[in-house]
Amino acid sequence: SAILRDYISKENLSPSAWAKKVGIPQPIITRYLSGNRGLSLATALRIQEVTNGQVRVEDLASNGNPNPPGYTLTGGFFILYPI
Repeated sequence: SAILRDYISKENLSPSAWAKKVGIPQPIITRYLSGNRGLSLATALRIQEVTNGQVRVEDLASNGNPNPPGYTLTGGFFILYPI
């Protein structure tokens, strides 16, 4: 979540304003950044797309950790949990 938080900060927006700007529900972003929820693969891919690859799916899962434990398959959904 630090990588996404840094990206949002560089955009000079709050997480809520950034979520609205890119069309991702605000609770998803704020809960992810606070460590209270993971991201669906679709949301992670959307973040990668709207940041032009500056925040990658791998970044969201690993948060800089070369051996991330953050990938989980739950109920048929690929979920990324912040480390």
